[in-house]
Amino acid sequence: MAITMRIDGKPYEISTTLVFADHQILKRVGGVTTTEVQDALNRGDETVVAAVALICLRQAGQRVNERAWLESEHTIEFEGGEDQGPPTDGEENPSPETTP
Repeated sequence: MAITMRIDGKPYEISTTLVFADHQILKRVGGVTTTEVQDALNRGDETVVAAVALICLRQAGQRVNERAWLESEHTIEFEGGEDQGPPTDGEENPSPETTP
């Protein structure tokens, strides 16, 4: 089942394929590697949720000023099944809905 992240009301499908730029965003913004993402999301780590949101925006082709985006308020929700969050490196794992 596809997992969707709704950012400010607009749906973005979460890709299970991460490229090097995505890994950099996870490390720089969220402070985690791909192997640590799911645990961080399960703990409700809002910085990791924000990093995943930035990845979704980048993958959708949107050019975002990362710093400005992070400093503004956004509503973020996960859709696609009960208690599902974003996959980590091709795996779909459950995660709570989080709004930073």
